[in-house]
Amino acid sequence: MTALTAVSSLSPTDVWAVGTYYGPGAQLTLAQHWDGIGWQVFSTPNPAGEIEGAVNEFNSVANVLGVGVWAVGDDQVRMPAKPSQTLTAFYCPAGSPTPTPTPTPT
Repeated sequence: MTALTAVSSLSPTDVWAVGTYYGPGAQLTLAQHWDGIGWQVFSTPNPAGEIEGAVNEFNSVANVLGVGVWAVGDDQVRMPAKPSQTLTAFYCPAGSPTPTPTPTPT
């Protein structure tokens, strides 16, 4: 089962969706990109691992023009119970503009 929890769009050809999917015994993070033609699934971190009772999830996403995409969520190991931790991931698309230094008058 897959649960998408957030979507961020800059245009009809630049849409990101994040959430979680259920693997064997664990919840794993999910990030997908729509390019106007189809969805592409991206490799994402799962710091709690893929062990029985692990929870890795993205809850929000922000697509920032010219910068990249941030996904945030949390991860937790439930057996044995451990505190939840903040999870962040950043994707910088290829071909993004490179920041140009602004000259400072002296």
